[in-house]
Amino acid sequence: MGKWIAGILATILGGSLMWFLTNGVFPHWLRKEETPTPRAVTVACTPTPASIQPGGTSDVVVTVTRGGEPLEGAAVSLEIGGGHFSGGTTTARGTTYSGGIFRVAWTAPNPSAASYVFPADVSLDGLRTAGGELSGHYRSTCEILVHS
Repeated sequence: MGKWIAGILATILGGSLMWFLTNGVFPHWLRKEETPTPRAVTVACTPTPASIQPGGTSDVVVTVTRGGEPLEGAAVSLEIGGGHFSGGTTTARGTTYSGGIFRVAWTAPNPSAASYVFPADVSLDGLRTAGGELSGHYRSTCEILVHS
């Protein structure tokens, strides 16, 4: 009868030990730390109005967000093949301010092409946020129609 009781105790203790090892110890050794999914950066270029006459002016707004939240301090660069930005040149550079917005006026040449398509280049290199330092380059396309 003693061997029978010893067998039951060994089964209970062995089962308890196996349960503890498989549920308490091994999962911690085998669990991989999940890396957080990087939050997507979005660049949008919105000219207002999107259609103007030759010699007319459009307000070009570039909006930069990360994970849906505005990014302040992103470097924005625009370069167009005709007309001029408010600084009098075919290029405009600056940084986004609150709301993740960079804004500049563009004036169409007269005479003018039917449309102007140009890139809005954004750099996050060196930009610091509460989550750390960001880097990367992003682009969107701007289009302004010019009609007579």
